[in-house]
Amino acid sequence: MSVFEWISTSDGPTCGCLGCTDPAAKVIDHPEYGERVVCEDDVNGHEVVRDV
Repeated sequence: MSVFEWISTSDGPTCGCLGCTDPAAKVIDHPEYGERVVCEDDVNGHEVVRDV
């Protein structure tokens, strides 16, 4: 999944983690999957590339 392929609702983009529907907040650099769009709870200590 590309950083630009997130699921979006009328409220804006949502977290790209499996099963999570929280609002997207950050783009992280995941060691196995590259850049990911995630919510605040799913940052999990990964390097933050930028805010969403």
